[in-house]
Amino acid sequence: MKVQLDSMSTATTDTKPLSANEPLKADSRHLRGRIAEELADTTSGAISDDSGQLTKFHGLYLQDDRDLRVALKKAGKEKAFSFMLRVRLPGGTATPHQWLVLDQLAGVVSSPSLRLTTRQTFQFHGVLKGNVKKLVQGMHQVLLDSIAACGDVNRNVMAPPNPERSPAAMEVFNHAKGWSEFALPKTRAYYEIYLDEDLVAGGEPEREPMYGDTYLPRKFKTAFVLPPSNDVDIYSQDLGYIAIVVTMLSRGRILWVIVSSFVYGLSVSVGTVLQLTSFDLPTDVIKMLPFVAVMITLIVFARSSYVPPALGVPYTRGAR
Repeated sequence: MKVQLDSMSTATTDTKPLSANEPLKADSRHLRGRIAEELADTTSGAISDDSGQLTKFHGLYLQDDRDLRVALKKAGKEKAFSFMLRVRLPGGTATPHQWLVLDQLAGVVSSPSLRLTTRQTFQFHGVLKGNVKKLVQGMHQVLLDSIAACGDVNRNVMAPPNPERSPAAMEVFNHAKGWSEFALPKTRAYYEIYLDEDLVAGGEPEREPMYGDTYLPRKFKTAFVLPPSNDVDIYSQDLGYIAIVVTMLSRGRILWVIVSSFVYGLSVSVGTVLQLTSFDLPTDVIKMLPFVAVMITLIVFARSSYVPPALGVPYTRGAR
């Protein structure tokens, strides 16, 4: 947005026109639209294009079997529609019980197949419209969901695999899981549509404090990485966190741990403030500031750093 002020005129504002999806999201009553009514409609295996855009925010894509398109068209029949559902699984970590339930659901309500994705999660394919709620409810029984697995929001958060291998890896995983929860849309649409949660009348109006009524203009990807490995390709993300083991630089002293964390947090905040001011700096330069601060710190204190022996010991729950 540009605002011009001079002594001869009032302020004028130039804004880019909204894309077709922005009014759709704004008018969807926070991602509800007509999804519930259309999922209940048994006269078709599909849903409308508008609902198809909104179900992406719930981890669902409407698809059809391309191999059957020609034959069905000649027969004057509807396409062989089905849904793809993507699980929200921060860090790609699932318990053995969760895996067994996902595997069972794949054989009952999907093609059957359960596919791995490049963002550390699972996808169900070939889910018929009548089975969508059964799948979501089955996942819910083991505390899994597909909220924000697709759509113009923060997608599945990536982290180093096998976090149980060390306390540092487990802490990074917990940060990734915490960010995933924080960045979830606050709307209750998912629970009302697929889990039959009652819409509560009265009270405070529903709000999206971080996203707003139109959510994001595109998808947003976040990942956490633990050096020296870059196993989740931090440079391909919109927002990448590189874990610096502060205890290594602070030699285990609590005060220095606090100071080191404060300095890094301050550099992140400075970058955010610079983007909101009139400083004419490229965005890439601003985003580099926290990492430049870390590199300078490493160069200055590398020789005096100390690696606590416990960081190299595999983490065993209950052992310490």
